[in-house]
Amino acid sequence: VFEDQVDGIAASILPLWVNISIAVSGASSVASTALATIGEEGLGDALSSNVHSAIHEADSLPESIKSVSGLLSNISSGRHDERSKRLAMLQEALRSGLGKVDAFAGRIDKAFNGLIDEIVIETSSAAEPGSDSSRVQGAFDSLKSTVQQVAEKLVEGPRIIISGLLDATRLVEVAPSLAPKD
Repeated sequence: VFEDQVDGIAASILPLWVNISIAVSGASSVASTALATIGEEGLGDALSSNVHSAIHEADSLPESIKSVSGLLSNISSGRHDERSKRLAMLQEALRSGLGKVDAFAGRIDKAFNGLIDEIVIETSSAAEPGSDSSRVQGAFDSLKSTVQQVAEKLVEGPRIIISGLLDATRLVEVAPSLAPKD
């Protein structure tokens, strides 16, 4: 039963991750197009490059999640020492997946914040002498905070699911009385 439940949960992450990747890529494309229309193709290209690099790096998450199914296959029928070894490997795969999710959020945050920093620099250098640049800086600081929140919210679902799977494997590990006897 545990194997079937984990397989089902792991399978639910994959379409969610694809949707996240598509949404982030779409947002990047829209931002790049908008920047190109105002003559800032370089900023748009840099953003697209950073976002696509983050997505490419995160493409290994589905492989980590798929490995979970392989590690669980017939685990309950194995000997205790074999189950323990496979549970440890499963936990490592889940921790790796969690690391990839967190790295993805960080890279997306960094990509968009890099763009914001460049815009602030350009805006400040183009400002008239004596103008109050603190209002512009404050507006962009607020935008940075929003970008960080969005990046975190994007990966919240996969992070919760993977963390739940990791917790479940720990419970199985500490409750050997629930597993078949050798």
